[in-house]
Formats: sequence, C-alpha cells, structure tokens
Amino acid sequence: MFDVLGFRELIKTRSLESIAKFGTQFVQSAKNIRHRWSSDLRRRLDVRVFQDTVIAISNGGSQHDFLATVLYAEALLRTAMLQKLGMRGALTFGDVFCDRHMVIGGAISRVYEMEQQQEWIGCWVDECCVKRLNRATATDHLWDILLASYPIPLKAGPVKMEIAVNWVALGFRDERLPAAWKRVKKKSLFPRSTWDVMRKLQNTDRFVTAMLKLPGVH
Repeated sequence: MFDVLGFRELIKTRSLESIAKFGTQFVQSAKNIRHRWSSDLRRRLDVRVFQDTVIAISNGGSQHDFLATVLYAEALLRTAMLQKLGMRGALTFGDVFCDRHMVIGGAISRVYEMEQQQEWIGCWVDECCVKRLNRATATDHLWDILLASYPIPLKAGPVKMEIAVNWVALGFRDERLPAAWKRVKKKSLFPRSTWDVMRKLQNTDRFVTAMLKLPGVH
C-alpha cells in the first residue's frame, strides 16, 4: 500500500479541474509501470488505485510473486518522484479479499499501520516478508540491490534496523532522478513548508545519502 504525501494539502490549494487532471495522470502512471514487464511477471500482480492510494496485491506467495511486488514498489517510488510526487508505503504478507469494489483483510490493516508510522519518502518491508525469502537463489543479487537494511524513521517507537525498498540503487542510474530529487528537496513537492514536511525531506535525504554510499551504486 502506498499513499501520496501532501495530497490533502493539494486538494485544499488547487482547483477541482487541476486535481482531476492530476488524478488521471497519477492513475495512468501507477498502472502503466507493469507494461514493460514480461507477461509472467505482470500476471503476478494486481494493482488498484483509490484516489491517492495505490494497493498492489500479489496473486500468490512465491518468491517470484514477492519479487514482482518489490519491483513494483521501487518503480512506483521512482516514477512518482519524477512527477514531483513523494510516496510512502509498506509491504507485508497475508491473506486479503479482493473484488471490483473492495480490498479487505488483515494484511491491509497491517500495511496501513506501517505506512502511517513512517516519516519519509520510502517503503518499509515487513519482517514476515523477509523471513520468507530464500536468498540462496538465482535472484539473490536482485535482493541485494532492491532491499536495504536501514533504521526507517518512524513517528514513535524504538530506533532499530528494518528492511526498506532501495529505490535509489536503480533509480539514480537514470540521470533524471537525481535532478528530480533536488527539486523535491526544495519543497516543490509540497504546497507549503511545515516542520512535518521538513522532517520527511531530511529523513529521505539521509536515506538517499546512505544508499549512494553502498558498493555498486552510482
């Protein structure tokens, strides 16, 4: 589950026409991410968009299903930033009921709680997902690129190492993303500057700096 940061402020400060245009472009971008994937990878994930919320649901519990979910999360964070949007999200494992009208289940409640706790632009991966990983596979190098151990900034609770989706490792190979991040740091992402906004931007900047120092990241 992912939410656009600052969306309520956008609604307050923009016209209905502008919000509708933004919403249309956002939905299109969120759904188009999978178009370049192989048919096998694409069928493993179902994506729903409700206003500013994106819910990506894997169609199984295999390692390849989880890979599709992580790849989508990384691409969504990167795509949003290129559009001057910041997103915050979480991934977990569990059963959900999904039809044309609703998505419900314990896993949805869990990712909502995780998403709401975070103070940055990024994605927190639940420990239960990582425990299910068999890292001794042909995709081992992908996990090393896509997932990173990091003290995810939360609104409350102990400071401890968690697992985050590393949208920097692949994203910064695209020269457009560093430029987009510089624009976001100047607060072009949010309608107005507040201490809450400042904390999120500073926390995200620390994550970007830490990820750029990892071996193999340019």
